Amino acid sequence: MAITMVLIWTPPVKEESVVNAIYLFIVATLYYTAFSAVGMPYDGTLPEMAPDTHERVKLSTWKMIFGIIGFVGGSLTVPMLWESLGPLGMGIAVAIIGIVSMYLVLIVLREPEYAKHQEPMPAWEAFKATFTNGQFLVFFFATLLVHVSYAIVLAISPYFVTQIVGGGEGDVTIFQGMLVLLMIICAPLWIWVRAKFQDKWVITVAMALLGITLALNFVVAPSPATGKGLAAFMPGLLIFPLTAIPLSGYLIMAYAMMGNVVDYDEMLTGRRREAIYYGNFSLATNVGSAVAAAVLPVMLKTFGDTRANPMGIRLSFILAGVMAIAAAAVFLGYRLGDTPQETRRHLGLE
Repeated sequence: MAITMVLIWTPPVKEESVVNAIYLFIVATLYYTAFSAVGMPYDGTLPEMAPDTHERVKLSTWKMIFGIIGFVGGSLTVPMLWESLGPLGMGIAVAIIGIVSMYLVLIVLREPEYAKHQEPMPAWEAFKATFTNGQFLVFFFATLLVHVSYAIVLAISPYFVTQIVGGGEGDVTIFQGMLVLLMIICAPLWIWVRAKFQDKWVITVAMALLGITLALNFVVAPSPATGKGLAAFMPGLLIFPLTAIPLSGYLIMAYAMMGNVVDYDEMLTGRRREAIYYGNFSLATNVGSAVAAAVLPVMLKTFGDTRANPMGIRLSFILAGVMAIAAAAVFLGYRLGDTPQETRRHLGLE
């Protein structure tokens, strides 16, 4: 992953070229393949480290918080590295930071005893067992729909800020910063809520609220005073960041609850298969992002993406909201409990 991060910034031809396009495609494919190869076993350690859902939720919360800190830190430092070191120097610096931080994990990570003696399943048998697990399929399709919604929001926010709210391009970071800050602030709230209610209902409500808060952005009035400071786009600041509250809950609960799916799979197969489930969970998030990338340009081109005609931007929030509410509806089919014992009772596996 670190090597391909550097290679992305070393095109073989100095000017525009088909060779560069092919090179970028190959290197980027290798990079994302390596990224998945690192991310799948990394995420798969969460249910190994925490045997019960309460601990998984706490770990997932810290994962989200440090992930956001890393994202913000990267957003702030990478442009400075680009300017001072150039693209190749920036790529090398990022690769070094990444590989050091990833290898720190290996200092403390220990393979559980059962994994040392577990025979792996044949590839086709493993694939079949994964995608005939009805409870995982509920999780998979709900995740896909939520991430269509999430990707639309990330892509549409610059249009929203500049064309509807009336801010400049620099003001986009204010809105995104508010979103990030609220997600961190709301993390303890979701831990408290999760202690009071079943996991299924916590994440279902989070997805439904995500849909509602996204759709509310449809009614944000355009500012009459473009570029006149925060007061000019206060209506957007009052509504847009609300999305962070349910989004924080979803991200915390989803990663933790995948551990319950792994526990259920163990009841069916007699094996612990964390990595394959977290890998397919990541697949659902990537497919969701790809769907959003295909749909959003059509929405904007068809209905408008300018200050004079922003209907495409507004309808994108409605579409994102519908996707999140549809995910909540799909998740009503989830029947696993918060513990293996509850799952056995719910599914008659005593």
